[in-house]
Amino acid sequence: MVSNGEPYPFIVTEVAVQKQNPDGSTVEALEVVVVLPAPPPQRVGKPLVQIQPDIYNCQSEAGDAKTFRFVYTDKNTGNYLTTDIGRNIAARTFVLPDLDILERQDSLVSVYLTRNENLAGKPIAKVFVYTTPTVSFPDPLLPTLTSDQVVNLATIDAKDANSPVTRSLSCQLALLYEVLFQNAGTDSVTLTMTAYYEYSPSSQVPNVRLPVFLMPPTQVALREGGAGQPVADIIAEQAQGCQNWFRSLQPVTTAAVLFFKTGD
Repeated sequence: MVSNGEPYPFIVTEVAVQKQNPDGSTVEALEVVVVLPAPPPQRVGKPLVQIQPDIYNCQSEAGDAKTFRFVYTDKNTGNYLTTDIGRNIAARTFVLPDLDILERQDSLVSVYLTRNENLAGKPIAKVFVYTTPTVSFPDPLLPTLTSDQVVNLATIDAKDANSPVTRSLSCQLALLYEVLFQNAGTDSVTLTMTAYYEYSPSSQVPNVRLPVFLMPPTQVALREGGAGQPVADIIAEQAQGCQNWFRSLQPVTTAAVLFFKTGD
């Protein structure tokens, strides 16, 4: 991982373990073992490896803080995935379930394979271990995520979702960006924001939504040393733009809501 996030090295190996199917038959089940040099860093989560997740459940086996073991059972029969079948399935999906995408905004993955590290149950000298060259993508992967989940800004740091807190608009926006970027793995982001005002002209017609303020893609410094406008200046500009619109037009306030749509 990059973008100021801690590296996340790991080794994946596959072994055969004896397991008993629901019908009582004993099979050599495929076990995937993930070994880390240290416990997972914060906001990443315990890793897991999926194999055809639409067919097989991934089940955790006994391990420790740095070792994670998984076996796989058929979702329909409950039978274990055997080594013979599993090793003919090429795809493996490595999952970090709690990865904070704002903290680690891009990633660069490299991989190499080894064979014959152990013969007859004993490790052999490294010079005799077959190792492929390391392969990686030429550039980091930068995913684009879209979330349509609506968040009531007044419930941020509130007692609960049913106890919204009355604050100034600039304070509401400041709390939004504080929570949004509290674990950001970069000093700067490119941020866009559009504000909409929605109100009800009558109970007989649908609500009306009007654009209020548009901030084009703007480089924002989240902390000292970052490039772009300080985030405090961005908050003041956004709040002032919305307030100027409201004062100049004096819109209807019946069932009115101010919506913000952000992106980076």
